[in-house]
Amino acid sequence: MSFRFRFVFSFILLETLFMVCIVVVNFNSLERESRQLMTDKTKLASTMFSEVVSTPLIVNDLATIDDAAQRFVAMPGVVQVELFNDEGQLLSSSFSDQAQYQSESIKPALTNNLSTIEIDSNGVKQLEDYHFLTVTDPITVEQEEIGSANFVYDITRSIVVLNNNAFWTYLLAGIEIFISTIVALFMGFRIATAIDKLSFVTKEIAENRPVEIPRYKKRGDEIDQLYGSVKTMQDNIMLRTSELVEESKKARAASKAKSDFLATMSHEIRTPINGVMGSLELIDLPDLKEKDASQVRTALSSAEMLMTTVTDILDYSKMEAGKLTIHNKPVSLDQFVDNIEDIYRPLVENKGLAFVIDKTNLKQHYVFVDESRLKQVLSNYLNNAIKFTQSGVIQLNAESTPEGQVSFMVIDQGVGIRESDMSLLFQEFSQIDSGADRHFGGTGLGLVIVKKLAQLMNGTTHVESEFGRGSKFSVQLQLVSATAQDFESTQPKPVESLTNTTTLDAKVLLVEDNLINQKVAQKVLEKIGCSVTLANNGLEALEHMGTDRFDVVLMDCQMPVMDGLTATTKIRETDAKTPIIALTANAQEADKDACFAAGMNDFVSKPFKQKSLFSAMAAQIAGNPVLACEPA
Repeated sequence: MSFRFRFVFSFILLETLFMVCIVVVNFNSLERESRQLMTDKTKLASTMFSEVVSTPLIVNDLATIDDAAQRFVAMPGVVQVELFNDEGQLLSSSFSDQAQYQSESIKPALTNNLSTIEIDSNGVKQLEDYHFLTVTDPITVEQEEIGSANFVYDITRSIVVLNNNAFWTYLLAGIEIFISTIVALFMGFRIATAIDKLSFVTKEIAENRPVEIPRYKKRGDEIDQLYGSVKTMQDNIMLRTSELVEESKKARAASKAKSDFLATMSHEIRTPINGVMGSLELIDLPDLKEKDASQVRTALSSAEMLMTTVTDILDYSKMEAGKLTIHNKPVSLDQFVDNIEDIYRPLVENKGLAFVIDKTNLKQHYVFVDESRLKQVLSNYLNNAIKFTQSGVIQLNAESTPEGQVSFMVIDQGVGIRESDMSLLFQEFSQIDSGADRHFGGTGLGLVIVKKLAQLMNGTTHVESEFGRGSKFSVQLQLVSATAQDFESTQPKPVESLTNTTTLDAKVLLVEDNLINQKVAQKVLEKIGCSVTLANNGLEALEHMGTDRFDVVLMDCQMPVMDGLTATTKIRETDAKTPIIALTANAQEADKDACFAAGMNDFVSKPFKQKSLFSAMAAQIAGNPVLACEPA
């Protein structure tokens, strides 16, 4: 039901009810008063007549009674008088000689016994167009009834006046209701039209579409003020929208600048670290004295910690931008825990701590999970445990249920956390040991990243700690169960000719613009038995590919003259078989996708480990039957 209809209907209904109440109440009151006046008037006349004839009636003076009756009916409005004695005998009867009462339908009816005349509840008899009021009045002397008199009065004029008043009253009420209806229709149309227009305007504004406020005749009323308010609102919204658009552009530009900066910094940091770590890995530790070997291991550990910090900063940036995604695949929890143990047992034991692994409660051995992100969560927990524990035991508990509920808990015997500091653990850039005399390092992002990664993997984090006695950090995940077949289907097939050796007799084209990384990669490749051809940029790589054949190409991405992506695209125009592996410091997911889109076969990020590079090259060469069978 529209507002216009409800407004008009309600207005007319209320107006009609109001007018009907006024008319009915007032008219009924007027009618009662008029009839009362007529009754009082006739009663007074009847009383006067009774007093005049009371004495003649006592002495039975009929002549005087007849004379009084004749004079009485000669009065205006008096039609007939009948006088009875106390025994009910008719003593005198007089009828008006006015012409209008002489008709055959009036006089005979009135001259008969008045008791036989049919009258209404008000004592009124209607004959033709006339209305007659009958009144019976007893005649008493000293409270003794000596007779009675019947009177017939003509009240037609009064009735006509009442009827005319009723007609004009109802007519005026009807006219008033009609006029009110017209006014209601006009007002309803005006208000509803204004509301419809404003509704359309506000809807367009809400949907951010350009719209012009319709011009409205200025009357200074509330509707005019409403139009003005909507216009002001639109102007303010447009102003704020333009400001927001401008701020949004600036924010996007700032976000892009930040992303570009982080990507550049990541590249610029990874590139020299690759040289550092590669050079350190080339050192033959068994040939060194224990002191020197320890220093090399310390340098490698420091470089890896720096890379962990860089990775945390990049991941936090992705989380802020909502660009961090989870890639689930079948994972063996037993194998995953074993890999964690292989990585962290040397680190724990090098600090003089005991490392205990408990996976007896692994009831579900295969699940779908992002292995690298789960490893990142546990690495943060374990790194903190190693950092804050000076002596004692670090324990990793792993549990799972057939329903896919998986939990890991890292227990340490470190410094512990005060209750008042617990709220700071998962706040960005917050550290419990943050003063100028701080004993431990860190960016304050590790546990923040852990919490957000857990949420992305449909899980929660929890911490328990007692100051001075140690802490328990855990993560609980609700994962989808997998099977051994799911896991095995995603594992690379072993290549017998390559898996049992640490050498690889392959002809490699190394495309790298950084001289230090060239030397490091060249020595690593030559160490595992490869022959290496160097190219300083993508254009040189194209020239070598045009004149020679290679078992595998290691391609940097960011280079002068011609970048690696462009070079790969051009190589694929003529050579679809030669494996091309990205060897780049651009380590973000988008960079990886861009490499595969350009036609590369695999991706190894800098700084790389010799084992990772060897595995990638071996898998690609083994997966290319033509090249794998050709002599290097």
